[in-house]
Amino acid sequence: MLHTWFVWVVGPCLAASSNVSGAPVDQILRSPIAAAIRWQAYWEGVDALGGNYRPGARMEVRVLRTPTHLYAFLAPLRLGVDITASPPDFQVQAVGITGSAAPNNAEAVASFLQIRAEVGSGCSGQVQQAPRKAGKDQTGKVLPVSRPCPDQEAILGDETFAFVLPELTPPDSIRRKSVPANKDTLAAEVKRYLKSRGKRCGATTARIPFYSETDPRVYVLIESAGDCPRGVVTYSRAADGRWEFGKFFADLPQEELSGVIAKVKANSAMTITP
Repeated sequence: MLHTWFVWVVGPCLAASSNVSGAPVDQILRSPIAAAIRWQAYWEGVDALGGNYRPGARMEVRVLRTPTHLYAFLAPLRLGVDITASPPDFQVQAVGITGSAAPNNAEAVASFLQIRAEVGSGCSGQVQQAPRKAGKDQTGKVLPVSRPCPDQEAILGDETFAFVLPELTPPDSIRRKSVPANKDTLAAEVKRYLKSRGKRCGATTARIPFYSETDPRVYVLIESAGDCPRGVVTYSRAADGRWEFGKFFADLPQEELSGVIAKVKANSAMTITP
């Protein structure tokens, strides 16, 4: 299935702090959280939100703040929202979503903190360093491939606020049939991917739906004239503005792609060929 479960990775330092950005955290987060909820319900189905979604219901959101990220936990929806934002006003640059099996926000945060404390185990050096290839020491013993350590960001705040669940209207980009002004950036990344499939798959076409720069992911429909299966690829926006390739999902029954494919076809904004 498209709804994946994975974890966030941040540094191991936790420090208490008040409002470091100058704006209340709930004012920063209400709009992007609501947009992320509506996006997930539209593209991945309301069942991805815990199976008991009630618009207008009140829910507590737990937030961990780092210098450049706001991590929001909404455990009853099985949802976490990772917002990359630039201080001091914390303008939203990118939004990611994660799945969580924790039954409540306290356990979701505890799991998050435990995982990030363990993430550096077995690594060496800084993330900017290139991994070292496998080699041998002076005795001929094979050395393991080095794994760079991830960057570490201190958690500067831990807050909770009440949030009212929004109506599950389609994302604004779908309703307005809009794409960002710099749409050619994503189109170029998709074209690069199509060229990499050319020899194996023959003539290939990609359809990009209407989207915004703060969508958690963009699902792109891939159809080939050769033997390669039809499917979708995912792209997400990095903090520096780049669109990063995620994964290709073949149109197989277990992936449950029919709904996503139908939505891309009905809301196709760009058609890309190599």
